[in-house]
Amino acid sequence: MIDSSDTNRRKAIIPTPNRPILKQQPFISNTTND
Repeated sequence: MIDSSDTNRRKAIIPTPNRPILKQQPFISNTTND
């Protein structure tokens, strides 16, 4: 049961660093549009 909690916490930390990358993706799209 403790393992399940650990996985849930790890999944919450993974989207954190992924969020800044997603925000940069639209930035690159803007440069291509230019």
